[in-house]
Amino acid sequence: MNSQYDPLHSLTKTFTPLNNQEVKTEHAYAGQTGYIASISHNTDGDCTHSVVYHFDYDSLGRQTSVSVGSNVLSTMYFLHIFTRT
Repeated sequence: MNSQYDPLHSLTKTFTPLNNQEVKTEHAYAGQTGYIASISHNTDGDCTHSVVYHFDYDSLGRQTSVSVGSNVLSTMYFLHIFTRT
């Protein structure tokens, strides 16, 4: 397995050859915060069959949702700082 990192040493890509194709996982980060914004991976070596997870955060940097495409996988609501429901 091979890995690539951005100038801040955050993981941006892991990849390995498999049956003459590249199986990879890519990470994207939000510019201002550096929080993980998305993770994508191809499921069969064909980039057209990628799955992309998107992550959203509130103004305090707490993760508020995870989605794939238009499907929300999880939603987090907060009552107080550092309290999660």
